[in-house]
Amino acid sequence: MSKKATNYAIAESLCTLTEEQVMALDRQATDGAGWDLYCHSFINRPIVFRNRISGRFRNIGQDYFVEVTVDEQQITTFCSTCRNGVICEHSVALLYSWVYDADGFLNVADSIAKLESMDKGQLIELIAQFLSQDANYIDFLMKASDEDDDYDLDGLFN
Repeated sequence: MSKKATNYAIAESLCTLTEEQVMALDRQATDGAGWDLYCHSFINRPIVFRNRISGRFRNIGQDYFVEVTVDEQQITTFCSTCRNGVICEHSVALLYSWVYDADGFLNVADSIAKLESMDKGQLIELIAQFLSQDANYIDFLMKASDEDDDYDLDGLFN
């Protein structure tokens, strides 16, 4: 991994999260439903970036996006189906997956390291592919070009 990408290392708070801590949270927040969901479901695209993990639970006809942020003092969750602000079984199941299957999570830092090794032409081609898939990403590009006039973006639109 390049020196720049090391700034994106997995946070200590995630690395030191234990099975016992997740079990206690499961008992307290979901009365054990998180464990049951972990055992009987599949988490698609588990991703880790710094102190945040995310993934998608797929059930028949439904797709739930779940994100968990672990800091030294708190755990913050988002679940696209349980938007009530409490820690739900989907969030706890994602934490179980992290504790037991962390090596299966895609680390965003690895992707950033790959981007850092690409030349300008490859990056422009990649950005053009993103924009062709979802033009809403243009907002990021325009914000970046407004902040730094040193970007040469002419090749992106030609």
